Amino acid sequence: MEKQLPKNWVETSPLQISKIIRGVSYGKTDAFQVEFDNSCLILRGGNIQDGEIIDGKDNVYVPLDLIKKEQFIQEHDVVIVGSTGSKNLIGKAATSLYNSDKISFGAFLMNIRASEPINKRYFSYYFQTNYYREAIRNLAGGVNINNIRKEYIENLYFPLPPLAEQNRIVAKLDT
Repeated sequence: MEKQLPKNWVETSPLQISKIIRGVSYGKTDAFQVEFDNSCLILRGGNIQDGEIIDGKDNVYVPLDLIKKEQFIQEHDVVIVGSTGSKNLIGKAATSLYNSDKISFGAFLMNIRASEPINKRYFSYYFQTNYYREAIRNLAGGVNINNIRKEYIENLYFPLPPLAEQNRIVAKLDT
């Protein structure tokens, strides 16, 4: 069945309009349960709930010097559960509502950062759709651990309207 897009929309993929950033790897000796001077909160799967980033019960903090500049959370970043034992949790996504130089994300998560001139809210809404969740569940199977490979995200179908239409869609969805 051929996809029918409205006039002036294009079919693209996240590869063409975003950057995928892998999470922070750290050792057990680098992880602490309480915040300390020059530390960074590391988001994990439990922080991703119903499209939002929430405060976790089991927060982990690591030294700031383990974090690359691009791994700090920025407003409208889409943080995705990229590795988990649960088929229901794989691909779960949340949108950051703020910039932070004190919050990053762990190695079992991935971050997708939309490029300009995409409406970043429009981009983030895509990762809450049934289409996205089903596509990822079907691709990310594993025997014990389900994993999302970077290519799975990069090769997804992404319908992209002109920027003015993106803005109208976001305004409707926000209300």
